[in-house]
Amino acid sequence: MDNKREDFYKIFKYKFLLSASIVTGIIQLIYFIQYIIAHDLSGLFPFYVIPLLLIGLVVSVITYLKVKADNLPLASILMVIQTVIVLPILIASAGGLKAPGLQWLTVIPIIFVTFYEKKGMIYGVLFLFFIVGFFLLFPFETYMSPEIYFRQKIINFFIYACFIIVFFYSYVSTIKTYEESLHKKSLKIDYLLKTLLHDVSNPVQILSLLLPRFKQGIDDESYDKLWRNHQAIVNIIKDVQRLEGSSSDEKLVREEISCKELLDKAKLRQSEALESKSINLIIENQLGDELINVSPSIFINQILNNLITNAIKFSDDGKDIILKAFRKNSSIFFEVRDYGVGIEEAKVKSLFDIYSVSSTAGTNGEQGTGFGLPLVKYYLDQHQGEIKVDSAPFSDRIDQGTSFLIRLPVT
Repeated sequence: MDNKREDFYKIFKYKFLLSASIVTGIIQLIYFIQYIIAHDLSGLFPFYVIPLLLIGLVVSVITYLKVKADNLPLASILMVIQTVIVLPILIASAGGLKAPGLQWLTVIPIIFVTFYEKKGMIYGVLFLFFIVGFFLLFPFETYMSPEIYFRQKIINFFIYACFIIVFFYSYVSTIKTYEESLHKKSLKIDYLLKTLLHDVSNPVQILSLLLPRFKQGIDDESYDKLWRNHQAIVNIIKDVQRLEGSSSDEKLVREEISCKELLDKAKLRQSEALESKSINLIIENQLGDELINVSPSIFINQILNNLITNAIKFSDDGKDIILKAFRKNSSIFFEVRDYGVGIEEAKVKSLFDIYSVSSTAGTNGEQGTGFGLPLVKYYLDQHQGEIKVDSAPFSDRIDQGTSFLIRLPVT
C-alpha cells in the first residue's frame, strides 16, 4: 500500500487505538477514584496519578480529533509517551512489582508493536525489561491489606482479560473491514478495466481494417504517423490484456533492446506532440548501444512516453526536455527532465497513487486522466524498478521544472 491508501489505513488504525486509549483511560480514572474512596486511602494514595490520567485522556481526545495523514507520527508519539509514562507511574503507585495489576505493563509492547511493527516489538520488550529492572532496584510498597490486595488482583485480572479480548477482537475486525473495502475497490477497478479493454479493442480492430484503404488518399509521411500511432495503441491494449490476465507472480515478457533504439523510438512516438509546441527533446545517451533487458513495448509506451507526455504537457512552447540514460554502480538510470511549471509539494506525495488520481491542465490547456504516473509506477514495479521525482514549482528554485528518475537493476 502507498500514499493515500496507506494513510487511510494508518488513520483507521490510529483512531481505533486512540478510541481504545480513551475508553481505557476513563475506566482507569473511575477505577482509581472508586478504589481510593472504597478503601479510605486518601492520606496514602499519591494524587498526582489522577491529574496524569486526566492529561492522558485530554491528549487522546485531542489527538483523535486532529489525527490526519500529515500528523500521524505526532499521534503515535503522543500515544506511546502517554503509555510509557502514565502506566508505569500507576503501577509504581499501586506497589511496583507487588501491584495487583502488574500484568498491565504488557500493554507497553502491544502499543509499541501496533505503531512501529517489528522495531516496535523490540523497543517495547526492552522498555518492559527496563521498567521491571527499575522496580527490582527500587522496590515500592503496597498500602493494601492482604484481603484488599487479593480482591484487587482478581478484579484486575478480569478487567485485563476483558481488555485484551476486546482489543484484539476489535483490532482484527477493523483490519478485516478495511481489507474487505479494499477488495471491493479492487474488484470495481478490475471490472472497469475489463470493460475499457473490451470497448476500446473493438473500434481499434475496425480501424486496423480501414487504415490500409486510406493509404492512397494521403501522403506517405502522414500515413506512417497514423499507422505508427495505431500500432502503439494496439500494443498497449495487448500489454494490458496480458498483464491483466496473468497471475500476480507471473513475470513480464522481456527481451534485449539497445538503449539507443529504446530512446529513439520513445522520441519518435512523441514527434507530433513535440512539434505542436516547438519543444526540443534532447537525448543524452551515455549507454550507447548497450542492451537493456525490458519489455520494449511497455517500457516505451507506458513508462517513457507517459513521462515525456507529462513533460511536454507542463512545458511552455519552445522549451527543452532532456531524456537521459546512464549507468551508476549496478543500476541503469533513465531521467526525463523538463523546465516547465513544476509540481506543488503537496501533490508530489500522491503522484503515483492509483486511488488519488487528479488531473491538472497543461500550459496550453491540455487535459489528462491522471492515471499516467500511477501506471508508470505499476509497470516499473513489474520491472523491479524504482522512480523518484524532484520538482521545483513556480520558480521556487533557479532550476525550475521537474525531473523523473528511473532506476532499473542490471539483469
